Amino acid sequence: MNEKDIVDKFDEIIDGTQNDLSIQRAIDRIANMLRMSSTHIENIVRESGHEAFVEDEHPRDGDGQFASKDGGGSVSEYKETTMKEVETKPEVKEIQKKLDMNVTNKVEDAIKELGIEDKIYDVAMQGSYEKGTDLPASGSDMDLFVVFNTDVSEKEKNQYGLEIGRKVLNKDFAESQGWTKYRDEEVTATSKYVQAFFNVGEQEVEVQIVPTKHLTLEQIRERKLDGKDIEIGMERTPHQTEYMKTALKGKEGEVRVLKHFMKKAGLYGSNLKQQGFSGYSAEVLIDKYDSFENVIDFFADLKEGDMVDKQGGGKRNKENAFSIIDPIDPNRDLVSAFSTQKIGKTINVAKKFKESGKIPEIDHREMDSTTITFDSDEMNEDTLIGQVRKMAKSYQANLKLMGFNVETNTEKVNGIDIELPNFSFDAEWDNDKKKNIVKLNLGTDSMTIPKEYKDKGMSINPPNPKMPKELWDKKIQDYRDAPKNKGLDFIEEDGKLKAVKVFPFTEMTDAIDYLNKNPEGKLVNTKQTEQIKSNGRVSYGKSKFQNI
Repeated sequence: MNEKDIVDKFDEIIDGTQNDLSIQRAIDRIANMLRMSSTHIENIVRESGHEAFVEDEHPRDGDGQFASKDGGGSVSEYKETTMKEVETKPEVKEIQKKLDMNVTNKVEDAIKELGIEDKIYDVAMQGSYEKGTDLPASGSDMDLFVVFNTDVSEKEKNQYGLEIGRKVLNKDFAESQGWTKYRDEEVTATSKYVQAFFNVGEQEVEVQIVPTKHLTLEQIRERKLDGKDIEIGMERTPHQTEYMKTALKGKEGEVRVLKHFMKKAGLYGSNLKQQGFSGYSAEVLIDKYDSFENVIDFFADLKEGDMVDKQGGGKRNKENAFSIIDPIDPNRDLVSAFSTQKIGKTINVAKKFKESGKIPEIDHREMDSTTITFDSDEMNEDTLIGQVRKMAKSYQANLKLMGFNVETNTEKVNGIDIELPNFSFDAEWDNDKKKNIVKLNLGTDSMTIPKEYKDKGMSINPPNPKMPKELWDKKIQDYRDAPKNKGLDFIEEDGKLKAVKVFPFTEMTDAIDYLNKNPEGKLVNTKQTEQIKSNGRVSYGKSKFQNI
């Protein structure tokens, strides 16, 4: 691509919009596309005399990034107010500092007691608390990582990790520390670990003791250890913490404001239920765009294919509408965890927020729905929700074949296809039963359908006038005699011969009741399929489904 092509591409991307971050975004997109630096692309466009680079029209901030001409207006006012709200209070800092010290000391004692000091690479707090980007007003979340040496086996890592967790997070230690409302649980994720929930005074606290292995950045990026392919999970976290502690120095408040905003707007949460922004993705955005206002500008103008890549050279997942590249791992696209619905909602929220300075209320559509309620002994929330989501899509596919409209609708937002699924689910832990009570809601505009329907049929007259009528008549007879049409009535309509067929059920609740028994293995095979088969209950009513 020559310099003229680059300038033309720049014009195409900004599409006449030269406000806020549109110019910077266009530069970044071309730089990512051509594997060149943003500075080099900017110089080419600037030297062409492009009107976008008239400094009076597009002033820059102290870091050389394009700034809003109006200074952010009500968006900046929101930030100023929120910045004070999310600042960590001195008494909470003291609680966190004491917890950090006491839990870390207890872990180190447990390691000595087990006699495995030679297997340990490091013991250190990680995550948002360590980076100074946490929101303790909504509870302190503290992640203590026990990093094992690279040569420790997965089996040993998981075994010792759980033993350490059990020795530290238990009721005896909780009582000695004065923690109240204490409960703990074991979690199975990429690593098995113990986490506990409790109160210190009025402060709600969650502590996780997470075992992981030490891997170098090179091993993480290549996904190889001793020449063998490996799965990467928690091993990135220490590197991410180290990177962000330097990259976000002086910008921690911007991250806290962005996280707070995302939570209030219903955009936050990277688990399978929320499918939105993690705390780390918020940090990556501030690392790239420096301020809360600039991130809002970025999403208001978001286009398909945009790429957030501070380090450059990132590998975009083309299945994603846009990309946020992990600065410590160029092969990892954080947007892979997002639903398109969440992306569409983020764009709309950013646009409305820029206009008013207020977070828009979450909008819902109310529909007729059938609710499947069942008890599940699956304790891990991500595993449970992942399986329930598969079940929802399996129900949709089967119900469609039965004549019920439960399809996922699609809308375009900034040119991006956004899915609006007509299903929702929730799970609530029943401490007496020691089970999750799961509710899966399937929305429809056709709770009741006619018993009979006509198939697409076939033309009564030959489609080609040159075709002999007797040959076409034979094809019509073959259609009548087809096994699926045997014994059916036929009707002539709109120049076609159509078979009159019968749906197996006219009520969606009856159809779901039938599917719950899973005859012939019609539903996708998951652990929850068996749970529904054994104790699923069906009801109907109205449910609310979130819009974008």
